Amino acid sequence: MHIPDKSIYMPRRTFLRGLGVSLALPFLECMLPSARAAVGGAVRRMVFVYMPNGMDMENWTPKATGTNFELPSILQPLQPYKSQFSVLSGLAHGNAKPLGDPRIVFERLFSNEEDPDLAAGKALRESCRGSILDVVRADAKAFQTRLGATDRRKMDEYLTGLRETEVAIQQEAKFKATAAKPSSMEKPEGIPGDFTEHLKIMYDLLALALQTDATRIATMMVQHDGSNRAYPFIGVSDGHHDLSHHGNSPEKKEKIAKINRFHIEQFGYFLGKLKGMREGSGTVLDNSMIVCGSGIADGNAHAHNELPVILAGGGAGTLNPGRHVRFDKDTPMTNLYMAMFEKMGVKADRMGDSSGVLKNI
Repeated sequence: MHIPDKSIYMPRRTFLRGLGVSLALPFLECMLPSARAAVGGAVRRMVFVYMPNGMDMENWTPKATGTNFELPSILQPLQPYKSQFSVLSGLAHGNAKPLGDPRIVFERLFSNEEDPDLAAGKALRESCRGSILDVVRADAKAFQTRLGATDRRKMDEYLTGLRETEVAIQQEAKFKATAAKPSSMEKPEGIPGDFTEHLKIMYDLLALALQTDATRIATMMVQHDGSNRAYPFIGVSDGHHDLSHHGNSPEKKEKIAKINRFHIEQFGYFLGKLKGMREGSGTVLDNSMIVCGSGIADGNAHAHNELPVILAGGGAGTLNPGRHVRFDKDTPMTNLYMAMFEKMGVKADRMGDSSGVLKNI
């Protein structure tokens, strides 16, 4: 067993504190005994990344199965991480078919009631305009003097990364506050500014949340299906949702593939962040299970089977990545979730339309 630089041990959930602020810490070597005692081994996490409007499946699905497969054009940005994710084919969302219960959907869409928790959270975020690091600076300085060399280096990397993310967020907020706004302008759709930078900030925050153990389960929606966002910065000026109804037009399908590849490039950035975060003898990526994909396959057909699915990370040694795995036709996607529950130590008899626990992942 590797011994930390200094013989100090602290709980996994240790915080730096300042006036009204607490800042979670990344996983440090001096936390190894308490973390292992708490979870019976390495920390395990689940992350779900949703991408809208399906995929151009011809340029998504590898031709060969097993470990000896080539990445199609959409997935090529993930080449540096090929040994750390698997492509899963044959999964389906059976419950996405029109099965009834529209009243609940209507009420959720058009209810005028405001969630008090959401309102309170928004007010808190608006009040916290300064830097968290400025508030906890004194506690951070005192804390670092107690650490060994390896943990001090990791803390420096963590605090530097957090500062860079804060600066990026503040710059985006400043841009939105000072941008010219015609009096007749309608409420903009989405978030103004550089969309690529916005995605990277969100992935940075998600990576920090995992690194600090602020959460072990997270979801991220890259974009919702109805937004119809255009991507002129990659040469696609048409709306994404409109393009997804391509009518088998080669030109439109090519544009869809460009958008899909762009989203995968940003996902690759996220995997790189997690791979660069050391944790014990491995990385945060090694100890995570990350599902990435869309709720439909081909957007034109709105097909809910043969879904585009990536499963990345090592699951703390419980996953066997680096493969293209094809399952029987219409295997419930929820079977994958059941398998992930099992690896997280969660007991569940079923979920949705699950028919069992997905094997061979």
